[in-house]
Amino acid sequence: MSVTQLLGPSSYLSYLGKAGDGCDANTHKARVEFEPGTPVDAYVKVYDEGDAPKGLVNELIGYVLAKHADIDVPVRSAIMLLSNAQMGYLPDGFRPMKDASGSVVAWCVEDVGGNTPKQAFRWTEEQGLEALRDDLKRWQKLVDVVALDAWVLNEDRNLGNLVRMAPGKYAVIDHGRVCTGNAWAVPLDRARVSHTNKLALAAWDSHNVEQAPAKVRSGVLSAFEAHATVLAKADPDLLEWLPRLVEGLEEQDVKDFLQQRATSVPKHYKTAFQVLL
Repeated sequence: MSVTQLLGPSSYLSYLGKAGDGCDANTHKARVEFEPGTPVDAYVKVYDEGDAPKGLVNELIGYVLAKHADIDVPVRSAIMLLSNAQMGYLPDGFRPMKDASGSVVAWCVEDVGGNTPKQAFRWTEEQGLEALRDDLKRWQKLVDVVALDAWVLNEDRNLGNLVRMAPGKYAVIDHGRVCTGNAWAVPLDRARVSHTNKLALAAWDSHNVEQAPAKVRSGVLSAFEAHATVLAKADPDLLEWLPRLVEGLEEQDVKDFLQQRATSVPKHYKTAFQVLL
């Protein structure tokens, strides 16, 4: 059974208001029932099929990999089917992704609460970054998220995609640009290592993971070496959802991308960190 549910229009209770300013997706807060009779606040994201055709499948991939890596994410997630009548808030010209029956297909996650770093630290360019950097030193999952983003080539771990749950504790949201971006095509670039790791930049003042401080490198490597196990745990989720969200060649290609990089990326960083064994 997947950690991501399938929800229909009856699970969507009410629109609560717009959220975020994404250019490739429309996100709003809503009242949703992941379980009948238990409404919760959630975020519903609808991707534009022209601007971000792979945004939805990327959300699924990023969420299940993070969850199986024991990184904090929203407790519940769903692929949600919505009627056109429920999507009246979408702006003119927006082309939502739809299934064969005409239902709008959206990504939905339960609200985790908390604040973004900019909200939590009353951000100014100097003081906010210093306070965030000090707080990130206490975050036990920092190296795991840095390594996850390097594995899946996520260059969009901006400060709006982190939620501060408590001092030194964060949840990750918004995975629409993993796997090289939200409009990837076959074949995905398996060999690429160099990338802009925004969380590494925030934590260590360098977006290059090879420049990670010496004291965290063993933790980074341990996180990389766990990715094959994480992928195995996520396999039931990917087997359930990838055939529904992408075409056959794309399904196999993205699975190969994740599998091959779960092996090749750890090897690269062992060499970069000059680890012999």
